[in-house]
Amino acid sequence: IKDFLLLCGRILLLLALLTLIISVTTSWLNSFKSPQVYLKEEEEKNEKRQKLVRKKQQEAQGEKASRYIENVLKPHQEMKLRKLEERFYQMTG
Repeated sequence: IKDFLLLCGRILLLLALLTLIISVTTSWLNSFKSPQVYLKEEEEKNEKRQKLVRKKQQEAQGEKASRYIENVLKPHQEMKLRKLEERFYQMTG
């Protein structure tokens, strides 16, 4: 009877150890699979965000450029043209 109880105890201990090994191994293997899928999804989200940010930045830069052209370049060119015209009229009399 004593030997039978020892054998049952060993079998239960072996089953518990085997269950622990299987659960640790499966969770370890799943940790390798899920981050790759998660990373792909995160990369897609990041790309979409980056595209939106780039688009907004380009629009803002375009607005700045058009304001610069209107407020700085055009008046500067007009002033240069006026000076050239004045000089031309001074030279021609």
